[in-house]
Amino acid sequence: MPNCLKQPLSHIWARVLRFLPKQKLRLYRNAIFARHGKKFEDAELQKFFESQSWYKAKDDFTDNILTRIDRVNVKLLSSLEAKAK
Repeated sequence: MPNCLKQPLSHIWARVLRFLPKQKLRLYRNAIFARHGKKFEDAELQKFFESQSWYKAKDDFTDNILTRIDRVNVKLLSSLEAKAK
């Protein structure tokens, strides 16, 4: 997971990220949730994150665990993802 996702994404990062394919943006957006232990219904996402050494699934995950920074980054990545091809 890119370390940049642990900090507020700046306008500079947003400019860089907008050139990424939709699938990569989706992965980055979901990495924010995975960092907090979300289990994914999407088998492809779950398999990917289970293959990451840092991922630890938690039965008690809720969106309330997300920080303000996480929420801002998810919103930005969602917006970029919606515009991506």
